[in-house]
Amino acid sequence: MSDLLLVTSSTEEARVWLAHLERSGWRGKAEVLTAPSEIYQRCRIHPFHAILLDQAHPLITTRLTSELLRRLDGHPPVILITEAPGEAGALEGLAMGAFDYVFRSCLDRLPLATHRAVENTDLRLDLQGADQHLREAEHRFQALADLVTAGVAIEGADGILHANQGLGLMLSAGGSPLDLLGRPLLSFVAPEHLEGLEEKLSRAPSAEHPLEMDVTLVGTGGVPVQAWLTGAEIGFHGQPARLFVIHDQREKRRTESAIAGLASFAQENPNPVLMFSADARLTYYNEAALDMARSLGREHPAGCVPPQAAAIVEECLLTGEKRLRVSWTQNKRVFSWSFFPYPAGSLVHALVLETTEQATLEAQLHHSQRLEAVGRLAGGVGHEFSNLLTVIRGQADILREETGLSPRSRDAMQQLLHAVEQAGRVTLQLQAFSRRSPVKLETLDLAPLLRKLAELLGKTLGEDIRLEVDLQPGLPSIRGDRALLEQAFLNLAVSARDRMPAGGELRISAS
Repeated sequence: MSDLLLVTSSTEEARVWLAHLERSGWRGKAEVLTAPSEIYQRCRIHPFHAILLDQAHPLITTRLTSELLRRLDGHPPVILITEAPGEAGALEGLAMGAFDYVFRSCLDRLPLATHRAVENTDLRLDLQGADQHLREAEHRFQALADLVTAGVAIEGADGILHANQGLGLMLSAGGSPLDLLGRPLLSFVAPEHLEGLEEKLSRAPSAEHPLEMDVTLVGTGGVPVQAWLTGAEIGFHGQPARLFVIHDQREKRRTESAIAGLASFAQENPNPVLMFSADARLTYYNEAALDMARSLGREHPAGCVPPQAAAIVEECLLTGEKRLRVSWTQNKRVFSWSFFPYPAGSLVHALVLETTEQATLEAQLHHSQRLEAVGRLAGGVGHEFSNLLTVIRGQADILREETGLSPRSRDAMQQLLHAVEQAGRVTLQLQAFSRRSPVKLETLDLAPLLRKLAELLGKTLGEDIRLEVDLQPGLPSIRGDRALLEQAFLNLAVSARDRMPAGGELRISAS
């Protein structure tokens, strides 16, 4: 199928042309145009395969024909229908750019000329399409090359034709690939590798059998780059060229070192490290995890995994969030599991810490805090109870001095005072128990401390005990906790009094 534009002033003439074409088997569409001035506009709107131009049209002049052929430039080809006498006009038309000519008296040749013109148009369109596809492919390649981190270069006869940003960063002191254009890639190769690379290039490497070589490149700044170079011969813009892909081995070695570091972190970690797949299968464990399992009487670390691990793995991969400090107790040992998702690999890493000692210390701390609370309560009760005992003792002393008491009442009063003394000792013990605060050391003057204590003891020991205090002058200062010292002296005095039920003398001396 082809589309033709028939330019003639006579529709009858157009029918004659079509009759000759159809008899030869032509099938297609034809449009008749009587206004030559509209030819160029119609060709811009519709892609005709050929134009049949009637030179006998009264509006078609040599100048118009020349201008039309110049503007069309053979797209589509123009076949001139000329008068029979002589070929001068036809040859002149060919010289101006017409594709062919047919004498009006020999229209039997019209199908052949038209067929050749249509073939020419189809071939041109095919070439244009192929060229467009080639350009698009080259543009896609260049765009892709600019995205990769490796260096990519296309080298032609005049040096590097295209270099991506990765190669610019690798070889240009300024980091721009434009600095590399026009220079042969071999100019960047270190001398010790130049001969070997030239020898490999002489073998015409292809995509099926590419050139591969470990080379040292020296950039414009003089910095050597250890690189892995791959190359092959290609076509670029219709010309032979070479494609080079260059990987900076420094980055590879840094990556390998980082991977090795990560692997050694897991393998050499003194704490158990495990890895779970998306379906919660245990896919990796280090030596510490195996030791943990054996210490718990398990043959495999899978036997130590908390029962909720599968749900946690699923949750971590779904939300992308880590799960920390999941406590799990086995054989009276406490372990803290922390899960870290790696969604890109559908993996979850787990780090295990044994917290048995920490749990024990926390329990001891809680017990100590409870004892402290009891101590504070005991101290408060002891203080209040001591106040009550002071009142009871005072009133009992007054009653005991009454002269009208019977022997039985006096004996009962004495027992009451003895019970008060015992209650006082219990109160002192409660107060001593309550003093669980940290020791507060301070510099103390011993003489005033003992004198004040003697005043307190005089009221506590009773009348049957005579207290004597002998303090030498110039006593040195001491460092201690005032409350603890007072409590210690008081406990000693009360113990001494209890050993003298019939009364006696208590002597405190310091020198």
